[in-house]
Amino acid sequence: MFLQEAANTIDFYNDGFFGYGEQGNFQYGSIWHILPIVILIAAIVLTYIFRDNIKTFKHEKHIRYILAFVMMIVSVTKYTSFQSRL
Repeated sequence: MFLQEAANTIDFYNDGFFGYGEQGNFQYGSIWHILPIVILIAAIVLTYIFRDNIKTFKHEKHIRYILAFVMMIVSVTKYTSFQSRL
């Protein structure tokens, strides 16, 4: 059943973005599929490389709170977006 729902979400793009704009299908392996993965990997690598500098940065606590808030907003947005499609 999950695979059928995943296939239905791909059909969402057939009529454009909410019926506006260009029509087209989401293509796995396209630049718009790979780019977020590359950005995420780069962010993880940079965080690992500069971990000592981040720990000693005087505003490190503020960075942690901002990142936590952003991750919470992204998580809630993703959950509500997925729930609206059910």
